Amino acid sequence: MSAYIALIHKESKSDYGVSFPDFPGCVTAGRTLEEAKANAIEALALHVEGMIDDGEAIPEPSGLEAVMSERGNRDAVAFMVNAPAREVKTVRFNVTASEDNLQAVDKFAEREGYSRSGLLMKAAREHMTGFSINPHDGTVMHTSTATVWRYDENGHLSFVWSFHKLDADHKRQLTLGAERALREEQNRSPLIRGYWAGRAGGKS
Repeated sequence: MSAYIALIHKESKSDYGVSFPDFPGCVTAGRTLEEAKANAIEALALHVEGMIDDGEAIPEPSGLEAVMSERGNRDAVAFMVNAPAREVKTVRFNVTASEDNLQAVDKFAEREGYSRSGLLMKAAREHMTGFSINPHDGTVMHTSTATVWRYDENGHLSFVWSFHKLDADHKRQLTLGAERALREEQNRSPLIRGYWAGRAGGKS
């Protein structure tokens, strides 16, 4: 099992942001150090799985000396995160579609920063979980209840409104589902990774 260096960054009025020098764009955050570290483990696992799905090579871990020699890393605190132990097997499958529909899918996928396979898997995940994510602003919507979450000024994913009346427990459960769906998708979508990186750094 390979272990990779993760860097914790903390700015005024921001959460604890975590990044991985060996995986540009793999970022996460937590309101506490413990939450940030736990999220880092999940973020790395999802990121590696996404790279395997896209046929990308997994890099060898960098050494601590090399990472900390970068000026931008010197104010961060480093810790190690193990890569997922299980082997993720990629399976090729055939999809039948009309040529015009396939061209539309490819055009949309390119605009949104996905591969064709990545976009189809995103659509399948959203259909199965009921959560739809806007890659341009990180807004999360639960389709069956028309419930929406959006980042607040502190970079937290906060409940905005729902078409249906929700009790506190239902709202809490849906919020946990929205946070998980976003964490999973932000490690696959370049647009969401970029948006979250800005929020984690305390930027709007």
